[in-house]
Amino acid sequence: MKIVVKLWSVIMFCIGICACSDDKMDEVRFSIDETNVNLSSGQEGSRDILMMTNTNEVMAMVADDCKEWLDAVATRRCLTLTYKKNSTGANRQGSVTLHIGNREVQVTVSMPPYFEHEGGTYEVGDVYFEDGKAVGVVFWVDKTDRTIAKAVSLDRLDGAWSTESTAFIGAYSKVDGQANTDVIRNSTEGQGGNIPALKFCDDHGEGWYWPAVNELVELFNAYNGTPEGGKPSTEAGGTEQEKIARAKFDKIFTDWGGTALDLSTSGNGQSYWASTEDNSSPSYANIGCNVRFRKFTVNMGPGACKKTGTNRFIRCVKAIGDYKPEPEPIEVIITLDKKSVTLEKCEKDSEQSVTVTLVNGTLTSATPYDNTWCSAEVQGNTILIKALSENTGTKERSTEVTVKVQGADGKEYTDKITVSQKAAEAGVPGVEYKVGDYYEEGDTKGVIFWVSDDGLTAKIVSLTRSETTLAWSTEAKAYGVTDKDDGAANTKKLMEANDGNVPALALCKDGWYWPAINELQTLFEAYNGTTFEMSSNQQPNNITAEEKASRVAFDEMLTRYGGTKLNMAADNDNGERYWASTELDADYGWYIRMGKPTVGSDAKKTGTTTRYIRCIKQIGAGAGSPQ
Repeated sequence: MKIVVKLWSVIMFCIGICACSDDKMDEVRFSIDETNVNLSSGQEGSRDILMMTNTNEVMAMVADDCKEWLDAVATRRCLTLTYKKNSTGANRQGSVTLHIGNREVQVTVSMPPYFEHEGGTYEVGDVYFEDGKAVGVVFWVDKTDRTIAKAVSLDRLDGAWSTESTAFIGAYSKVDGQANTDVIRNSTEGQGGNIPALKFCDDHGEGWYWPAVNELVELFNAYNGTPEGGKPSTEAGGTEQEKIARAKFDKIFTDWGGTALDLSTSGNGQSYWASTEDNSSPSYANIGCNVRFRKFTVNMGPGACKKTGTNRFIRCVKAIGDYKPEPEPIEVIITLDKKSVTLEKCEKDSEQSVTVTLVNGTLTSATPYDNTWCSAEVQGNTILIKALSENTGTKERSTEVTVKVQGADGKEYTDKITVSQKAAEAGVPGVEYKVGDYYEEGDTKGVIFWVSDDGLTAKIVSLTRSETTLAWSTEAKAYGVTDKDDGAANTKKLMEANDGNVPALALCKDGWYWPAINELQTLFEAYNGTTFEMSSNQQPNNITAEEKASRVAFDEMLTRYGGTKLNMAADNDNGERYWASTELDADYGWYIRMGKPTVGSDAKKTGTTTRYIRCIKQIGAGAGSPQ
């Protein structure tokens, strides 16, 4: 009996094992490389798509509506698609259903038409075909004849401009990459196999060439969605509108089996070599021109990279139709024999002349920014600069004269002359301070941004600011510095706390103090040339011409004497922020923007919330400082 029981146990255990084994076998495992297949050519052919499964029960079924042009065979390891030439003139869409054991997987197949422009017109963004295969994207179209265009290759090469070249080859055209390519091909370096771009473009077939620098700019404009006659933003990564345009353009490349123009996600972006050499200086012989495709930059001469040992990307270009390159751009050169002049303080005998030497241009005007005390007169190719009044102040005053030249290319060009007028002797009775003037007394240097009603007391802002943005404090703590008008009083309280938690105190010392929020607002008004309420309340690129001029003049006074501009952010940015010494409470402090005017108290004093710090000082009668 015991034996029978044991045998029955064995039988039941085996049945259990078999059952478990059957359950395991029912679990179908499956993977496939892609389920959305884009056939980049409209020609007939086949395509293998790798897949993997643990079952032999594999079958591919083509949808009825595409059986005429599409066939599919599946094994455990591969799905093979076979397709006929698409002569319909339209995109094809088909589907294949994979049956893998008890599973179903849908594979979508897209196929473009076999297409080739034969006398047809082009638009920027069109795919360019050769022999029915997508090989490029149209980036430039002639405005008067849209059968004429230029396409750029879908793929790119990563390499040096040259592997050995240290001398000029003679590829100097900025507009004709074909001419440059021919010159390079016939050179010793080209025939010696030292120029990687040559083989790369030759491999693309007849007519493909290495683009000139202006052609790369045309490509960037198409990529960036820049309107005709406009200039792309130099903001890193572009504006939101430009980012959308770039993503759309890149998708054309990737949809057709190519590589996006810029694969970077931060920094200045990826650069492309141009075939153009910059021969404006003998020292540029081993320097190659390149264009960045994130933060738009054209690098030539000293700002560019060595031809040898430096890798950049290369794309090829092909001209379509009866294309003729634009004439070489006319280079307008303005040379001033003096970039700055100094006038005496006297009214009548204070004048200076500046000689202007021009290439391909005509001198048209010279205009002082501040014409209340300075005049400029064009006399042939000479500019006569005069003082209209005596400088009765204790500090030198200055302005800029804008020189305008009409170029032979029809464009207007400008240059600047800095004009200074010596000051009266220090201590002259009745001398008054003026907003925007530079002040220097011993080690005290700054720019005046506030003057008392009697003109005898003023406040200056420091030439420099904190090297980096800083936290208001390193510890959440209320210091009782809530005064919005008296930064000196706030600074004194913070000094008395002496807890080492306030970074600004290391900067604002020796008579300098950390301004209160209303003092920073007054600084903004001096900078902007308006009251805070009457400002445009826009980003710098949208403010009035008067506001822009006021900011330029104030910043120029800071930088002329070795300082830093109040706002270094891009013109389409809201601007850089400065902490005030005024706190809201233990957690939050007041700050101001110097781009688009904003005053706020919603910024945490501690942690990762950081702002710049700039110190101020009172001068003249009644000047004092925190003790």
